[in-house]
Amino acid sequence: MANSVIISGKICHKKGEPDELKCDYTNERARLKFNVACKRNFMVDGSAKKSFHCIPCRAWDNYAKVIAKYFKRGEPILIHGVLTTSINNGHFNMYVTVEAFEFVTDTENYKKAVDDGLDIGAMANSMNYDGYEEENEKGENE
Repeated sequence: MANSVIISGKICHKKGEPDELKCDYTNERARLKFNVACKRNFMVDGSAKKSFHCIPCRAWDNYAKVIAKYFKRGEPILIHGVLTTSINNGHFNMYVTVEAFEFVTDTENYKKAVDDGLDIGAMANSMNYDGYEEENEKGENE
């Protein structure tokens, strides 16, 4: 079985956090932690209901830098990745490690990325996805 995750939603944050996304650095590698809010529609006793799930995501290296530069909280994003787990201080963590992403709409930041000459396809071909393996082996500091 393949471990593959595709999520679409809006970048979200906890109340009181700034709208800008910022990378931190782990072993000289850029890492970005963010959440994506996804809507789920379902039926209960013939009545339409909806709920939202806030899915934690991690991006590494160039993807971390590009997402932090061209996205802000509240903007839509499409994430392709793998489900990653770790145990840190007895706590089980699960998140999506970003292997690719897409701009969903023509936002101002998307237009800026195009003007800057960003080629996401070329970036994807040059990515090193070892970050989630390193993080999983060592455990994540939450």
